[in-house]
Amino acid sequence: MAINTGDILNFLSTIGRGIVGRKRCLWISLGVILVIAVITIPTAIVLTRKTKTIIIMETTRESPIIAVITIPTTIGLTVKTEATTELSTITAITIPTTTDSTEKTETTTALPEQCTGKYSIITNDPRNPEHGYMVSGDINGDNLLDIVISDSSSRIVNILYNNGNATFSVVSMQYDNTFSPIRLTTADVNNDKMIDIIILDKDMPQIRVLLNTGHSTFDEKIVLFNGIDSIFITTADLDKDNNSDIIVVSLGSSDISILFNTNDGGFTKQISYVIPGRSYIVITADLNNDGSHDIIATCYEEHKIAVLYNSGNGAFEPYKILSVDAGPFGIMAADINRDNNVDLIVLYPEINEVHIILNNGGGIFSRQFIFATGVNPGFLAIADINKDDKLDIIVTNMESANVGIFYNIENGIFAKQKLYSTDIYPSTIAIVDVNTDGQLDIIVVHDASIGILYIDCH
Repeated sequence: MAINTGDILNFLSTIGRGIVGRKRCLWISLGVILVIAVITIPTAIVLTRKTKTIIIMETTRESPIIAVITIPTTIGLTVKTEATTELSTITAITIPTTTDSTEKTETTTALPEQCTGKYSIITNDPRNPEHGYMVSGDINGDNLLDIVISDSSSRIVNILYNNGNATFSVVSMQYDNTFSPIRLTTADVNNDKMIDIIILDKDMPQIRVLLNTGHSTFDEKIVLFNGIDSIFITTADLDKDNNSDIIVVSLGSSDISILFNTNDGGFTKQISYVIPGRSYIVITADLNNDGSHDIIATCYEEHKIAVLYNSGNGAFEPYKILSVDAGPFGIMAADINRDNNVDLIVLYPEINEVHIILNNGGGIFSRQFIFATGVNPGFLAIADINKDDKLDIIVTNMESANVGIFYNIENGIFAKQKLYSTDIYPSTIAIVDVNTDGQLDIIVVHDASIGILYIDCH
């Protein structure tokens, strides 16, 4: 089927995006279409984008389907490698939208339940930094999820012990000028059945491991590693020895460092893997159903998602690229459509969208569903908010001063975003039942406050 110039112009008009700047430490890069070549292939237009990406638009009478294919390069099976291969072909499927004066919304089926929300500020601390980060975990072993928040500007780590009645007992740990806690995570790193706290330093390549003694006190270990401008930390058992290993992302060196657990709360054997750009967030998930944790990193400025597949013993293949059309930031992995394959949920702040990239099995991704968020979405979470045994998507809309929830109708079909007002600039969130009523609530960190969004589904 021949495709004329009008088809090309229509295609170009569909990929134009407005850019919304982030007030956080993010830089926005614009992808520019450099060369447009029309090739006489039936039902297809081939566009060369940023020299390494081919965009194919297959046209039908109803609507265009866009597929993104990255040109593969040579693979080298070595640590610290920059070799890449194509991960899969993704077809972008845009959910029908309507537009009002403030944001894009989707036309979908009605909510299965009407869930209301009430927002309440629990602390108002002007010291709480713009870059505060929050995680949850049962720190004191009372079967209630507690909250841990880092404060790099004040050099404080705050533990909010959940009292079970929507109140918290706060314990603050003040550090000197040798340590600036920027990101943290929780895990039982020494297998004593108690949740420990692992904290990343903003200024130096060091990690503080707080080993839980069981009495709301901690034994601290310092772990050193090689990395430049480290920004994010998480844990997972990467080598199948039943110990939680540490994964660190470094902006300056554009790599991922793995520190393997020695089974006593110590960490050795750092191995680093180059990724195709500066990543702010990394997650782990078994994407190809082989029983091993793979590593997924978003490269915001480069408009790429890098996947490192685990060979099964903690060694990783060179990264493979999932090319996308905008800067991916937040990312989560979950089986959204309940087909026993882990899908990717990706947040795009510069175009105010969240995308669901469906996994067909074996780590082959083919379809991408697109949903409009509020303005400048900053953080992403996955949880069953309305207790229907289906995973919902929760997003903080920083510039809109609200939290949006996409309720899962069935098998990955989502209702239109439902908005809940919060304080200004909501950043990180944690999903916790704060009042033991069986309903998950949302704790929200802002620039200078912490609040609770109480959800009531009826």
